[in-house]
Amino acid sequence: MSEFCYDLVLMYSYTPAILATTTNKTPRNMMSDYNAIFQEKEMLGRLKEDKGIASAIIVSFLEDIPQQIASLKAAIAEHDEEKACLTAHTIKGAALLVGGKMLSIVAEKMEIAAKSGNLQEAERMQSGLEEQFSILEDRIKAAGWVKKHDEEDGRGQ
Repeated sequence: MSEFCYDLVLMYSYTPAILATTTNKTPRNMMSDYNAIFQEKEMLGRLKEDKGIASAIIVSFLEDIPQQIASLKAAIAEHDEEKACLTAHTIKGAALLVGGKMLSIVAEKMEIAAKSGNLQEAERMQSGLEEQFSILEDRIKAAGWVKKHDEEDGRGQ
């Protein structure tokens, strides 16, 4: 695992209290990093506070990104630099739209690696991308976004 991905896994897989004992960051700095996983306020700001649209986008995101991650993994395995670059770019943009800053950062690093022809580095970051998606998905669900959408559609009963 690359140093970048290791740092992400270390920093964003644990709560701020645990991070305080395992890193040299101050709690104030860690909390801003911790909140970068799901930037709900920023997402709503981009969507002009329309929670209905935000909910629909989030549900679509949660359904689509696993397929995009699988497509990226396949492109890397097939040594298709262009497809890997475009797919990583797609993941980056989608993550930014829903407020997934950390996921977008990993996707951007993979995009840069693929663009420069370094698919080995992109492959090393694959587990970090999957981990960040999982963390973001958990945070989105914990914030109640999926439940809100299900209730509006009558599926939450």
